[in-house]
Amino acid sequence: RGPLSGLAPLAPATSSVCARQFATDLDDIKRRNIGISAHIDSGKTTLTERILFYTGRINSIHDVRGKDGVGAKMDSMDLEREKGITIQSAATFCQWKDAFVNIIDTPGH
Repeated sequence: RGPLSGLAPLAPATSSVCARQFATDLDDIKRRNIGISAHIDSGKTTLTERILFYTGRINSIHDVRGKDGVGAKMDSMDLEREKGITIQSAATFCQWKDAFVNIIDTPGH
């Protein structure tokens, strides 16, 4: 008995057909990955918030500096909302027409 003797036999051919179909279906999906990077106070989080609003991912736009008492959705830490700056990167996603969009909002420092 060899080291592989305890493994189950290979799956029938139908599962490989399903796997190929699944891979083909994933290939048909349009995906876009966006990383937003720029200097401090250049509007990275504001841009992200607008993208999320106009794609229907969020229902309202809030000021990054938190003047309205809410702050930006992408800035989840209390200190970020208090100071109006992004301290840690945040990732989100949305859908635009037939494409799925992944977004990373980065700090400016």
